[in-house]
Amino acid sequence: MKNLIKIICLLLIPFCTAAQNPIYNTPTEQRANSLLINLKNTDNDTIRMALQAELAPYYFNKNIDSSIFYGQQALVIAKKLKLKLWQAYINNSIGYAYYLKGRYVTALQILLKALKISADKDIEKNIWKISSFYQIPNAYKARMNVFAYTQLNLAFVYAISGNIQKQKENFLEGISIGENINDPATIGIFKMNLATLYYYNNMPDSALLTAKSALENLTAASILKYNGYILNNIGDIYASKNKYDSAEMYYRNGIVMNQKQELQRGLLISYKSFSKYFLKKGNIDSSILYANKVIDLSTHLNVTLNLFDMYETLAEAYHLRGENDKAYQYLKLAGSYKDSLFNKQKINQIQDIGFNERFHKQELEKERIQYQNKMRTYAMLGVILVFIIIAFLLYRNSRIRRKANEELQQQKKEIEEQKKNVEFTLSELKAAQTQLIHSEKMASLGELTAGIAHEIQNPLNFVNNFSEVNKEMIAELKEEIAKGNYEEVKIIASDIESNEEKINHHGKRAEGIVKGMLQHSRKSEGKKEPTDINALCDEYLRLSYHGLRAKDKSFNANFETDFDTSIEKINIVPQDMGRVILNLINNAFYAVSERKKLSADSYQPLVSIKTRKVNDKIEILVADNGGGIPDAIKEKIFQPFFTTKPTGQGTGLGLSLSYDIIKAHGGEIKVESRFGEETAPAGTTFIIQLPKS
Repeated sequence: MKNLIKIICLLLIPFCTAAQNPIYNTPTEQRANSLLINLKNTDNDTIRMALQAELAPYYFNKNIDSSIFYGQQALVIAKKLKLKLWQAYINNSIGYAYYLKGRYVTALQILLKALKISADKDIEKNIWKISSFYQIPNAYKARMNVFAYTQLNLAFVYAISGNIQKQKENFLEGISIGENINDPATIGIFKMNLATLYYYNNMPDSALLTAKSALENLTAASILKYNGYILNNIGDIYASKNKYDSAEMYYRNGIVMNQKQELQRGLLISYKSFSKYFLKKGNIDSSILYANKVIDLSTHLNVTLNLFDMYETLAEAYHLRGENDKAYQYLKLAGSYKDSLFNKQKINQIQDIGFNERFHKQELEKERIQYQNKMRTYAMLGVILVFIIIAFLLYRNSRIRRKANEELQQQKKEIEEQKKNVEFTLSELKAAQTQLIHSEKMASLGELTAGIAHEIQNPLNFVNNFSEVNKEMIAELKEEIAKGNYEEVKIIASDIESNEEKINHHGKRAEGIVKGMLQHSRKSEGKKEPTDINALCDEYLRLSYHGLRAKDKSFNANFETDFDTSIEKINIVPQDMGRVILNLINNAFYAVSERKKLSADSYQPLVSIKTRKVNDKIEILVADNGGGIPDAIKEKIFQPFFTTKPTGQGTGLGLSLSYDIIKAHGGEIKVESRFGEETAPAGTTFIIQLPKS
């Protein structure tokens, strides 16, 4: 059990893998939004590859599937352009993402491929944009930086199988590389991880010395971002020496540093250490408090490794409290996570791959010598054997080629079906356009056609791109079959299958856009009935708030109401009007949430809804104190398919549908907004005017 806990703790190291060194940088949210906008607006393959390669690590703590998606997109272009160092770097990102996802064997295979590429000196001859890998234009240092990065990620995977010696060798080699290229950032990062390795292998003195040395290196490189992790590590070391006052001081300073730098995974490790520390001191309540913080944060970050350790801590804490039912419950949870994370089959696979890679070169050299000796001694026998092998391989390759051709024909049929689906989608779009022409609810035909073409272009691009990629992969498949490299054939076939799934996904996405447009053009069949507009507004306000809270636990905002109680029931279609109110409130909460991410702690998000009588009309006002709407796009917000949200988060139909529904009720909708805060506080107000009867 102690060895298992050591492995778990070593697996937590990877959060601290960044520096001013470019390849360790992770984009901020603001930077990521800028990258997504640029990606949407460029067709240049090289630029798209660089943007996608930078986006992949951003999603490590957001959405691992998105990280893998952008990494694979970038890798396809890197292979197409034959940019080897970019292939190695991107494979590192993909391999690390699979590691975070718990697919350790896949991660190890991809990282070993990256290691092989970055170890080749010839790739220094063709490096596009060296500054992406090293601060100065030095091809050798750029390659060695990527090679070191690979060693770091491989060390994390080796810990899964308990291969601590191999992990230590990788860390020491990374330090050696950093010293060779005179990069204190690389030296500090590897020492920081090595110190943790020493600590969990009962070498507290070496751990303390190495951690303090790492702190000096990172300070010399003007990197303060990871001081929180090192301070927490030093706290662990002092706790192991029973120097509790010093330990608690370092723990608390580490938490402050992680909070200041907004390092969620750093906080996770600090809370974990604090929970164990309080359990050791007998402070059960504090131990349970911090253990639950670790579980909440792990769930939010989708990091499962910490759950096993914390469930065991909670089981022990509740046992000491005498609450044996809860203790047993958490002990069962710990057991289930242990089985999923450390099952014997998975460990054996990783050990086998690592063992084969370690002795691969030795085996090749041994085989070469044996082959030469046999050729000298049995020349004639060798020739005969070669002919037999060639005949056998030709026969086997012929069978495999036939099977591969059958599979390729099937894939071609599937691609044709996808194209037919897209053509059918386009025909549905034309039919929808015809309906919209005859509807008074829609804007001009020119604007609608432009919106449809813009929205449908993205999934069409994906379908076409993946089709081209499959074509290239099929060529690679044929080459590997000719070489007899059947393991690579399987990998390429698996990639083709994965691409087919993506083609299907984006075909369905195009279909979803069509359905949304058809819904936009459909006339409501609801009947008007006397409705309490105040109750309707209050109901959808709370429905929106709790719905958003259910999707995102971190979402929080204030809301308030101001209803005119003198308003009597008015004749409306309650379902349609509720849809309008819900859409406006959802947009308001989205606006304040986005501003909260970019603002200081003093900013308080607020959404309000108000009703009032104005002459012979009823007004509904939905207001927020978000960032506001720029004047340049105010005239476009009610157009179909226009949206200010990032790709994939909005269809651009919500406000257009709302506009049509209000018009169908004989009313009007308008917007008042202040962008920025030069003259007045920023914010937006949507005003709905409806007739009383």
